[in-house]
Amino acid sequence: MSTNQAQDNQRHPEQADDEVFVGNYTADVPDEELTYKTRRFGAQTFDANGNPFVDKGMCPLRPVFVKRKEIEAHPNARVIIPYLQGLGSW
Repeated sequence: MSTNQAQDNQRHPEQADDEVFVGNYTADVPDEELTYKTRRFGAQTFDANGNPFVDKGMCPLRPVFVKRKEIEAHPNARVIIPYLQGLGSW
């Protein structure tokens, strides 16, 4: 695993105007790895080319969004991005 600054460099289709896409996670991600209180799981993960990611069932990933106000309130906050995050990131 590595740490990355949460960035809003591209929009996810499920992302609301007041949210930031922080990455793709399994639904059981521990709270200590993704501590944002306003986190919301989306339904569809996409690959690096923007195509729907086909889940093979071993490690189902879902997009996670956090309210922009919470990100801005904690500009130095970091999230731990799972090594599989690149499978479904934009």
